[in-house]
Amino acid sequence: MNWDAIGAVGEILGALAVFVSLIYLARQIKFSALATRGQMEAELFQRSFQAYDPIYEGRNAEIFEQGLTDPDALKDSDALVFDLLMHRQLGTMLEIVRQIENGIVETDGGIVSSFKDHYEDALMRHPGTRKWFSQYPPSKQVLETIGLDTTQINLSLIHI
Repeated sequence: MNWDAIGAVGEILGALAVFVSLIYLARQIKFSALATRGQMEAELFQRSFQAYDPIYEGRNAEIFEQGLTDPDALKDSDALVFDLLMHRQLGTMLEIVRQIENGIVETDGGIVSSFKDHYEDALMRHPGTRKWFSQYPPSKQVLETIGLDTTQINLSLIHI
């Protein structure tokens, strides 16, 4: 075997090694992305549950329930508590939207579908929630990105 043939075999083996390395790296990136997505989804679930934590203290559950059903009947101090509790919910929603926009969380099924179902059932069916969301400019984009119906909200108050 001459040196030219040995060099050609070496180049072929080198090219094959580069190709195998690229396949390996592509798989590693895919698995890393899946792990990151899974970690972010777990973090979002944890944050969504933590957003409710203050409701379990003192009269906050009563205030929250009244704010959902009849917000106009709240005293000023209770209205402030309800507003702060709803801001926690909006904060969680904004984080979900950020992760969707960054491509970390996908909108088709999975976690976004779970959040959508939860927010529709727990919050959006109440008049107080719809009124509260109508007062905050980011609401329309947030709700629509998560897939929630904004037709029940007075969008004339929203300026995006």
